[in-house]
Amino acid sequence: PYDASWLAMRRGLPVVLRFIVGSFPVFMGFACLGLSLYSEHSIKFNSLRNSLMTLFSLMNGDVLLETVRDIQDGFMGDLYLVAFMCIFAFAILSVFVSIIQDSYQSAKKQTAQQALPKRSRSGVSGAAGGISHMDAEALMNQLAECMDVLSAQMRECREMQEQLCSLYRKTSI
Repeated sequence: PYDASWLAMRRGLPVVLRFIVGSFPVFMGFACLGLSLYSEHSIKFNSLRNSLMTLFSLMNGDVLLETVRDIQDGFMGDLYLVAFMCIFAFAILSVFVSIIQDSYQSAKKQTAQQALPKRSRSGVSGAAGGISHMDAEALMNQLAECMDVLSAQMRECREMQEQLCSLYRKTSI
């Protein structure tokens, strides 16, 4: 489990950082808009630092009700907060989580494949007692022959069943 976690972090971190750098201008735009619109009404938006911290808290689901009450700008304030929450809390955080999950899943697959026993050139696994490709083909052929025999026996059983049913009908009439 720890190998997969470290591998996931190594794989996912560059993608996450690119995603954060790509979404930061939108986050900064919301912070500047909040600063310009609500710096006089709210202490939460009176500086760029406070705007960034307030929006980060909102994005993580904190201080939402306090911020709505603090802004008190009617429709425009509600629109600002709803737009921010829809873009960041729902869309961007979901993408962020899915990037991490994808990295972890691919890391788990890779560590699971590395944990499988290595096959030798002849196709026989050393410790696990595997079978070669030719042995597998022979087993498949034997299985096919058994299935053919079983199918023929099933046909014979159906024919016998039909004969018994016809005899039963004749005797019960």
